[in-house]
Amino acid sequence: MNPRVIKYGLTIKTLCLALFIFSMTGSIAQQGAIGGEIRKIYARIGTISLSGNKITRDQIILREIVFRPGEYMRIDSLDSLMDRSRENLMNTSLFNFVDIDKNFPDSDSLRVNISVKVTERWYIWPTPILKLSDRNFNVWWQTKDFSRLSYGFNIDWRNFRGRKESLLLRLQWGYNRVIQLHYLAPYLNRKKTLGMSFDFGYLRQRETAYETMFNKQEFFKETDGYARKDYYAYGQFLIRRNIYNTHQLELRYDRHHFSDSLFTSVKWQF
Repeated sequence: MNPRVIKYGLTIKTLCLALFIFSMTGSIAQQGAIGGEIRKIYARIGTISLSGNKITRDQIILREIVFRPGEYMRIDSLDSLMDRSRENLMNTSLFNFVDIDKNFPDSDSLRVNISVKVTERWYIWPTPILKLSDRNFNVWWQTKDFSRLSYGFNIDWRNFRGRKESLLLRLQWGYNRVIQLHYLAPYLNRKKTLGMSFDFGYLRQRETAYETMFNKQEFFKETDGYARKDYYAYGQFLIRRNIYNTHQLELRYDRHHFSDSLFTSVKWQF
């Protein structure tokens, strides 16, 4: 066989192989460029990690986040949903600061991981009570009668048990006496769509206003006992199927009792 024919045959095969490799390289580069462009536009939610919640349960935080692991979405839509989730968490009044960030652990994947960092508030607030039974301090200062003072304390416990529950206890003694207990459990089921609350109160007042004469209130004082007694109790059933809508069904009982002396000693004019 002619050596020139063999030489030309090898040259043609080498040229075809080079063209094939070049075309494959260009196709792979084009696919990589397209994949990079897709990664710039779309993403799939990977993991959602939480930090800083020493008291608050994870499910309470995840309830306010408007996206879930495994969802596909555009990057710009994800940024908007992250801002909305941060606003939802701040609106719970459980945190001082909320930071939500995203990161791509793998440059060749559409997966994006979300990190949520919260700074919790102080949840237990005991406050003392010291109230004047007179209209203002100047009126009380004229007599300096310490028996007309009411005193006690409030305990306001927010995020009770780390479940966004609220517990309020108020005890007041002295001239006017108050007992109040309030409890709120916003989530009763696993889906966190049902909740309940109840409140009970008992108030006793030695004086009560019964009329206004020439822009001045007239008070009746019971010398022996209390001029007015109030009882109330109510329960609420809460329905929150989504983040932005809450429905309430309330059942309430009120009772007001006035001293018999108020009706016999006061001259009523109708």
